[in-house]
Amino acid sequence: MSTTTHRHDDGLHLARAGEVDGAGDRRGSRRPVSPRSAGVRLAVTTAVLVGALIALSPLVSGTGAPSTAVWWPAAGAALALAVRRPSRRWWCVAGTLAGSALSLRALGVDAPATAVLASAQALQCAVGASVTALLTGGRPVRMRTTRDAWHLAAGAGAGVAAASVLVHSTPESGGVLAYAPAQLLGVLLVAPLLLPAGAPRAVDRRTRAARTEWAAAMAVSAAVAVALFWRLDAGPWSFLVVVPVLWGAARLGLGRALTCLLVVAVVATTGTGTGLGPYAGFPLHARAGVLQALLFTCGAVTMVMSLVVRARERAVVEAGRREELFRRTFDDALLGVALLRLRADGTAVVARVNDRLASMLGHDVPVGSDWSQQVHDEQREAFTAAVHGMVEQVRAGQSAHWHAEVQHGDGDVWLELAASAWPTSREDGRDGEVAAVVQVADVTQRRLVQRRLREAALHDALTGLANRTLLEDRLRLALGAAGRSGRQVALLYCDLDDFKPVNDTGGHAAGDHVLIGVAQRLSSAVRPGDTVARIGGDEFAVVCPDLPDPSAAEAVAERIVAAMAEPFPVAGWSFPVGISVGLSIAQRGADAQRVLQEADAAMYEAKSAKGEPGGRGGRVRTGGRRVVDLRTAEREGR
Repeated sequence: MSTTTHRHDDGLHLARAGEVDGAGDRRGSRRPVSPRSAGVRLAVTTAVLVGALIALSPLVSGTGAPSTAVWWPAAGAALALAVRRPSRRWWCVAGTLAGSALSLRALGVDAPATAVLASAQALQCAVGASVTALLTGGRPVRMRTTRDAWHLAAGAGAGVAAASVLVHSTPESGGVLAYAPAQLLGVLLVAPLLLPAGAPRAVDRRTRAARTEWAAAMAVSAAVAVALFWRLDAGPWSFLVVVPVLWGAARLGLGRALTCLLVVAVVATTGTGTGLGPYAGFPLHARAGVLQALLFTCGAVTMVMSLVVRARERAVVEAGRREELFRRTFDDALLGVALLRLRADGTAVVARVNDRLASMLGHDVPVGSDWSQQVHDEQREAFTAAVHGMVEQVRAGQSAHWHAEVQHGDGDVWLELAASAWPTSREDGRDGEVAAVVQVADVTQRRLVQRRLREAALHDALTGLANRTLLEDRLRLALGAAGRSGRQVALLYCDLDDFKPVNDTGGHAAGDHVLIGVAQRLSSAVRPGDTVARIGGDEFAVVCPDLPDPSAAEAVAERIVAAMAEPFPVAGWSFPVGISVGLSIAQRGADAQRVLQEADAAMYEAKSAKGEPGGRGGRVRTGGRRVVDLRTAEREGR
């Protein structure tokens, strides 16, 4: 005997292919059923069901011939089985033909009439199922929507019409006017019971109350039908059977409501057939027609009402699920979220906020308040204008979005807002307010990091002074302003003297301490509008904009030299450090690079003059002019 190896997480085991369990079923998956075997089973099932319903026809419809019955349940059963399996409908047709022929002969119908009626039943099933499959695109029919009901009705109508032609061609088999209504009514009463209608309501699955209500509805339907159709005196009360049926349609669903109607149909048919009920006074040939009209009305109303009610129930359940999903998404969002009602005057009324937003802002946002109150005063006008713009875009039929970063409250917190607006409608169909959802993210830390990065890119890390990039930018701005105002701009290029002994004696830490002290003294010596920058190493520069004349720049240079007169104390040492200054007065129309070059060259000339007799440091060289020893000039009274 062959064996098959199966791998599991805990190792390998062997299972014999022919091994069976105690109940005699083979272990493992089922063998796939071949299409032919499935078709044969469906044909046998159809034949048995159709044959049984035909055999019971004398009890439920008063006759065993479809041409004289009030309603013919076998027609609904055959069509229902065929549309449930559209790809195997021809097996249902074969089963319908066989079941109809055998049952009709068993009821005593002669052979010619049996052949015609059985063929008509098979033709009716074939045409009805084919038309329904064409309308549904080959999908099985499920009685969930009114569209499904219309597809089934169209197929049933086409099938009955085709079968009626065959019946009409054989006079001894009965008339079309008697045959067609019975077939359509049989489809209406029986077919929906055999078609899946989707999952019932949750309450139907969980409680006994729904089953109790169904039993009560069937009992009331039977009682009303007996009271109306099994009595000797006639009366105009036959329409009262609609009441319990509609109760079932509204409360129990299509299948259970139709079972109530089926009970009514059986009771009414048997009672009318024996000459009882409200139609007892009608001529014999008219009784069936009036009863069929009543049952048609009840069946159509029941089906439409039940489907509409269930559709509304599903819509309510779906709306509840969507609302719950939205609520969970809204409340559990990682971002702050607010729902707003936008108005044309720029007001944004708060409708709802999540906990994340309240935590982000540090306080609750009252419902009904104006969201613009959460925006900093300096940006509130821009926010109001954005709200007005979104309202105008929505009113114009356009999509409205807005994205910006704004300050909140006192300006310590920065918020990034992403708003999307859409129109709403009132119950009377008129346009309502414009709604908007705003997603909010706290970008304060990002702003701080950006500011620090900008400062790091434009400032010296050690001294905090401007670096060369920011110096050149300020110099260009000053030159541009001077071209318009006619004032002068000066650049002081400074280099420390005797700075190397500081590093040699105290190390780089002492040198850094001295550079920080130099930066502080330079900042104190210049004017408030001047820019002090560290170019690199022990080189500094000062931009002096808006000068009335060159003497004002020389005055700044004098203060710088004077600021360096005192030694720098560091960890018990005292380091005398001088400074050499190159001064460049920008000519009209000069560019920043040229001014920098002139000041740099002047500084080196001042630096080289240090070796001349007269001491160390404290020299200023003006571009294109002689070297000036400011200490000597000060003693001479300059």
